[in-house]
Amino acid sequence: MTGSTNPRSGTGEQTAESPAATSSRSKAPAVLVTVATILAVVGMVSVWARAQMLNTDDWVELSSELLEDPVLQEALSTYLVSTVYDQTDVPASLEARIPDAVQGLAAPVAGALRGPLTDSVERLIRSDRFQSLWETANRVAHEGLVAILRDDTREGVSTSAGAVAIDTKPLL
Repeated sequence: MTGSTNPRSGTGEQTAESPAATSSRSKAPAVLVTVATILAVVGMVSVWARAQMLNTDDWVELSSELLEDPVLQEALSTYLVSTVYDQTDVPASLEARIPDAVQGLAAPVAGALRGPLTDSVERLIRSDRFQSLWETANRVAHEGLVAILRDDTREGVSTSAGAVAIDTKPLL
């Protein structure tokens, strides 16, 4: 017989426990460990977010290091040129700008320019000037984001009820 000693009888006789009581007691530690783990993870993410994501200097340093990666530079330049070609009819744009006698060459020239354009954009991304502009743009954007997240907004920007609203009247 499973059970525990009956403290009321003083005789040490065993009393039967219900399976529900045993089951709930054996689940309690698992539930507590689960809740503690969830709270620990949320706490760690919160501390990391405050220390890393909201620190403008760390953000600028990280984004600059990423942009210095040659693989990322190549991928970014390919993406940018592809986006231009996808959103613009490059052969038609060339055709409108070249003499009538050679307009039939607009499509082959547009295709031939894609590689050199990608290489040029990649060289631009690698330049010290672009890197400096990238850092400045990231600093300004991140400081603005942090100000919005901290509800430290400027005229024309509000964050009431968890929604960011931009009033364009001051801009106009």
